[in-house]
Amino acid sequence: MRPRASKAVDGPRLLTSGNTLAGFLRERRGLDSRAAVSAANRAVAGRREQAVAEIDRLVGVLHAELHFLRGYGRIGASAPDLYMAAERIAGLAGLFGRPELGEAAAGLCELLAGHDPPSPTRTRIHLEAIVLIFADRAAADELLRPLKLLRRRRGAAGDAGDEDG
Repeated sequence: MRPRASKAVDGPRLLTSGNTLAGFLRERRGLDSRAAVSAANRAVAGRREQAVAEIDRLVGVLHAELHFLRGYGRIGASAPDLYMAAERIAGLAGLFGRPELGEAAAGLCELLAGHDPPSPTRTRIHLEAIVLIFADRAAADELLRPLKLLRRRRGAAGDAGDEDG
């Protein structure tokens, strides 16, 4: 049974059988879902060059921060600036075919959001991973293998803990 919208909500009902993405595209845009997907793919392909240039620029910013961190042992840029660059890389990289780069950048975002001030050593490790993954796609699997293994172990430990409690 499908969930129903609350009668207390003013305006159009959000959860109705006709309120699907395909229905919206047909009614509002005059497109069927295949045509909409094709149009979206063309739009993404048209922006690929700009996105790759933006990723390149942002990785350059993070690479400069890595050099500063190696030289002085502390973070030179503000954590919000690093976070914004990493967040932008995470969004663009996933959309434009570099999910491993996006995953590494998202990891840096998690680190920066979770620690105030962020650990210089952990930040350096994340920055090195991003720079290496960007430079060499083949290195991506090797660098992310321990992270994926750790996530699997955490997931298995969490599942085992749920059974006990």
